[in-house]
Amino acid sequence: MGASAAANCPEGHFCPAPTFFEYEFGCPVGKTNTAGTGHATEADCSTNCPAGTLCREGALTAEKSTALCDAAGYVCPAGSARTTCAPGTYTELGSTATSSTCTTCPVGNFCVGNGPKAQCPAGKYQDATGQSTCKTIGGAFTSAAG
Repeated sequence: MGASAAANCPEGHFCPAPTFFEYEFGCPVGKTNTAGTGHATEADCSTNCPAGTLCREGALTAEKSTALCDAAGYVCPAGSARTTCAPGTYTELGSTATSSTCTTCPVGNFCVGNGPKAQCPAGKYQDATGQSTCKTIGGAFTSAAG
């Protein structure tokens, strides 16, 4: 490709001179651009991949994936890589295709961050939101799950 590399750079790539083949320099994870002219630097990869879509390095439109973003406990914010939910937050399986944020864990549940919410087991409870563990019921109190 040489000095005229930027003239015909493919989508998801940039082609500084000298570039020896058109797919040599991929846009960073979470970023892309359209095929065309003038993509000579990484800064030309200025388009964020949409929330709920994972764009790997050098992703073409057909390679943009929602499958990895649909896993419980993960989100794909616009313009970034797949991210694990923090402890005390969650996403459900298949819920992140259009989501870019994790949800705060509700009362009665615990959320370790890398999966769906889970109900506190029998003998334990959680009376606060955003928690990654359950509390043990003490004294004469007992409880069914939740």
